[in-house]
Amino acid sequence: QGSTHLGTDTTAPYEFAWHNVPAGSPILTAVAMDNERATATSEAVTITVQPANQPPVLAPLGPQTATVGQALRFTAHATDPDDHVVFYRFTILPPRPNGQLHEDAMLNPTTGLFTWTPEARDAGLTYRLKIEAIEKGIEPPLKAEQVVTIAVQGANQTPTVSLPAPPATATFTAPAPLPLS
Repeated sequence: QGSTHLGTDTTAPYEFAWHNVPAGSPILTAVAMDNERATATSEAVTITVQPANQPPVLAPLGPQTATVGQALRFTAHATDPDDHVVFYRFTILPPRPNGQLHEDAMLNPTTGLFTWTPEARDAGLTYRLKIEAIEKGIEPPLKAEQVVTIAVQGANQTPTVSLPAPPATATFTAPAPLPLS
């Protein structure tokens, strides 16, 4: 590498292994020296050393709160330092509540959009999901993952009210007290 001496081999077949080669395009030459110190230098060879593959980085998702009957939506977003395409998947982690998340939750593998509408049976349950961003078309694929907690709350119930007394036909003389119940 330039004028850096990488190593010496004094026995045939004259080989050398260069370890921990940094990313870049070094220019290599080999120098042979005989017993009388005469030397010959090979033609220069330029090699390209690619940087090691880096895993994707998944943006923090944080805990989620879902409400019965309302769609929960959030988007997993990952970037890959090597500009590899990533896809997304999720797994429900134990313990698995007896709700229905596993039946109809969806995570778009391309966009990372998670959607799910909890039902009444999910109220009060908490789910733990592992969201993964995985490199596509790279062997072996690297991945990033996060655990997301989804707490399901019951739907807001509209209050009911009635006015049984006084009856709708009652008549009062002012300034009379009006009994309400």
